[in-house]
Amino acid sequence: MEPIHKNMMKPYLSVIVCTYNRAGLLKQCLLSLCGQTLTSDKFEVIIVDNNSTDSTYQVSSLFTEQYKHFRYVTELNQGLSYCRNTGITEADGEYIAFIDDDAKAESGWAEKIVYSFLNVTPAPSAVGGQILPFYDTKAPRWFKDEYETRSWGEHQTFLQPPRAQHGFSGSNCAVRKNFFKEIGYFNTELGMKGNKLKLGEEADFFCRLYRKHPFFWYDPAVKVHHYTPSWKMKTFYQLKRQYISGKASAYIHQSDISSKKFFKKLY
Repeated sequence: MEPIHKNMMKPYLSVIVCTYNRAGLLKQCLLSLCGQTLTSDKFEVIIVDNNSTDSTYQVSSLFTEQYKHFRYVTELNQGLSYCRNTGITEADGEYIAFIDDDAKAESGWAEKIVYSFLNVTPAPSAVGGQILPFYDTKAPRWFKDEYETRSWGEHQTFLQPPRAQHGFSGSNCAVRKNFFKEIGYFNTELGMKGNKLKLGEEADFFCRLYRKHPFFWYDPAVKVHHYTPSWKMKTFYQLKRQYISGKASAYIHQSDISSKKFFKKLY
């Protein structure tokens, strides 16, 4: 990969890490962002704390005090979409990348994202890659890695319809910042609320983005590893996730306003 040069003071990339009561996992995530091949003058890390009651602030301070390109902000409205929207407004970068607080980025992650935005033709509106699970307990025999894997294959490509409109998972995606002002931010009716499982905010955003800017670039080398705890390896959780995912999809694709209100009550 050719070197990336920049003469401007602002970074290319703003990496947003939204977090809630996961101090131990957050530390692993931030350590992975410290080890990026992209030099620190070309990206920033914004930690958005959503009312954590554990040692999240102390863990974040370890990084913000040592690394000038790390920042810590708070969002008092409970919900992942609120946090992401706050991170976007705080960001100085031309491109906004998202990674979950319980994920770890491979060392070339940020550099490959920036490289894709600068070099792929036509210019991507969004960039994403693979998400692979990692564990701290042994998975049951019936459980497969693919249940927690997010991938569009092993080759670089623009996402193809009809699935393309749903874009990438929020734990490994990046978007040009100016598009948020154009098409709107994340829907705060969707997405996690504290520990309450809610889904759909990423699909909703990417569906809106796709209508105007459908060039979603996938690079499998843009890779993160996402923590899968033991409770996600239970049949009940997998069924519940599929059920909630279905409700979120129904909400997103309803064109009738009264139907949306109905699904909002369900959701």
